[in-house]
Amino acid sequence: MACSCVLFGRNDIAAAQNDDTWDAAEIAARAVASALPASGEQEHSDLASEAYDAVVRDLLLKIEAIEKEQGHVARALEAPLFELGKLYLTADHCQDAIPLLRQAIALTQRLDGVMNTRQLTMYEPLLDCLVAKDMIIDLQRALDQTLLIREHTYGKTDLRMISALAYAGAWYERAGQYENAREMYQRSIDLARKAGGDRNARLVGPLRSLARTFRLQVQYEPEPLRGRALDAAGERMLVRAARIVRENAEVSPSLRIDTLLELADWYQMSGAVRDALKIYKEVWSATIESGKPGESVLGEPTPLLYRAAVGVALRTVPQDRQKMKHYWIDFEFRVTRFGQVEDVVAKRSTAPSSLQLGVAENLERTHYRPRFVNGESVDTDNVKVRQGVWFSP
Repeated sequence: MACSCVLFGRNDIAAAQNDDTWDAAEIAARAVASALPASGEQEHSDLASEAYDAVVRDLLLKIEAIEKEQGHVARALEAPLFELGKLYLTADHCQDAIPLLRQAIALTQRLDGVMNTRQLTMYEPLLDCLVAKDMIIDLQRALDQTLLIREHTYGKTDLRMISALAYAGAWYERAGQYENAREMYQRSIDLARKAGGDRNARLVGPLRSLARTFRLQVQYEPEPLRGRALDAAGERMLVRAARIVRENAEVSPSLRIDTLLELADWYQMSGAVRDALKIYKEVWSATIESGKPGESVLGEPTPLLYRAAVGVALRTVPQDRQKMKHYWIDFEFRVTRFGQVEDVVAKRSTAPSSLQLGVAENLERTHYRPRFVNGESVDTDNVKVRQGVWFSP
């Protein structure tokens, strides 16, 4: 028996971007998204499907008419090609979306030059599809192009390249390409250090991102020894980031709070509970000092990453899911003041009892950020979560 377990929460279908020119496509895309698969109402699903089909037909007819009247290199083609590509993405039809989005990008390159910045918006849904289809070589080529465009616009050493590199790194993270992501973040660090030294607040973002890649690789890495080495490397990044936000008076309260919270979570996930609680208290104090209640950050238990005891934790929904069954389980349990999960009970489920037991074992291993009251961690009863599971019989 093999099962694959998705982390807490369901994966929502991303809605298409707003575009005043094509409101009909946007409305249909949102309708389709809302009907998949969270909605169990057949009537709602049928209406969304009809709206989707109607807008697809309209856009295809629009593209055909423009090509017939104005040719294949017409500015008027950009919008319908882009919107239809986004609409296909929303409906999880990336095999149809990719050629349309590539056509839209090629069109704007011919009209405005290979390095024009208008095309950057068109890369968003294309990158989404390339990650979804696990087309890593194509993803790398597309990200290389976005970086070349920004380097051409800003210059290689311009500080705006820090966010451009972070953008590329985030896409590599989504694709599970952690080495490539780390290369992007390290380049960001080098730029920030050169501009402002070792205490530069611009270092904090890429340092935290570097640490996250180590944590995610541990999450999905099957070799325990390598996992410990990655843990240590990531911790060093976060300790360094925390030192910067503590010592740099120019750092915003939100950046200080978020950075310290990540370090506390890291300790919590690593089992260093006392170190984690100490920094959580620091986060509580920093939140109060910023003018917000401590409960706004630590007011409820929050699940952190874990290594699955049964099955495999997935980054994305499996591509071969047609051959698998999807179940969900509603759990209720207690989170102690140390972030431990106790007294797990399956309240409702579509999964067989044997699978429920295995997923419950995973849940019991999950580290939680505990709830705080008046600056102290407390036990929390009746915590609820829905766990999604893909099962291969």
